[in-house]
Amino acid sequence: RKKYPDILIDLDAGNSSKVINSLRSYNSDIGVVGRPISGNDVSSIPIGTSKIQAVASRKYFKTPPDALTFRELKNLPLIFREEGSHTQEQLVKKALLEGVKLSSVIQVSGREALHDLVAQGLGVGFVSQAEISRDQRLVAIEIAAGDIQMTERLVYLRARQDVPIVRAFLKVVKGDRIEKN
Repeated sequence: RKKYPDILIDLDAGNSSKVINSLRSYNSDIGVVGRPISGNDVSSIPIGTSKIQAVASRKYFKTPPDALTFRELKNLPLIFREEGSHTQEQLVKKALLEGVKLSSVIQVSGREALHDLVAQGLGVGFVSQAEISRDQRLVAIEIAAGDIQMTERLVYLRARQDVPIVRAFLKVVKGDRIEKN
């Protein structure tokens, strides 16, 4: 905003597939995703890594635990994000490595829906630490399985990297290291 005060940012939320499809259909210039992207047409810049944590209603547990094991999680009603959620894929994969199969009782589309259902006390969900809302009804709980992390990436189409708005955005994100090829 300091460098380009007249720019309007139109922010649309969606899962990684929606973001990439929006880029490829030229409906978006820049996206942020939480999974590695394949394809020679897309470039990405890592912008941050955060731990995946369980999240529950403050009222769900009499005393919220500091951490939960996969075996403990298996016995709780779990709320998962939609198919294709990198958070869920990482969590389920790590649990399977420890011999535990996690399954959900509810599957929702979107982080906000997950937060709302968890806040209502319908089960335990999973989000990256960076996504934990400031909702006072929720409490974050560590997963006692070592670090399960998610890296967010800024993504854009390589074919559009020289479009002025994309180029300016990347220059701000990367600093002045981007020079015209």
